[in-house]
Amino acid sequence: MRNFIAIVTTLFLLLPTCGFTEIKEIVSEGNYSMRDGETPSIAESRALLDAKRIAMEQAETYVESYSKLKNFQLTEDEVKVLASGTMEVVILDKKRTI
Repeated sequence: MRNFIAIVTTLFLLLPTCGFTEIKEIVSEGNYSMRDGETPSIAESRALLDAKRIAMEQAETYVESYSKLKNFQLTEDEVKVLASGTMEVVILDKKRTI
């Protein structure tokens, strides 16, 4: 009986450490304007990075802000933004315009 209680207690304590995740499908668009001396492949990779950044911001973002007042004047203002995740990328359409 003691072993059973110990096992149930251990499982109960370890349960919150398991991550509960969900799979989201997000469609985003990335844009990049080529500059002098850049190749089309560099522009495509930078547009893909822009689309990934936008998708990550839409997926999960943690925002924390801190403000400190002294004599009714703002002395400190700090904002932390964190985004993390794993993504699978499928390119649906590529278009180049002039």
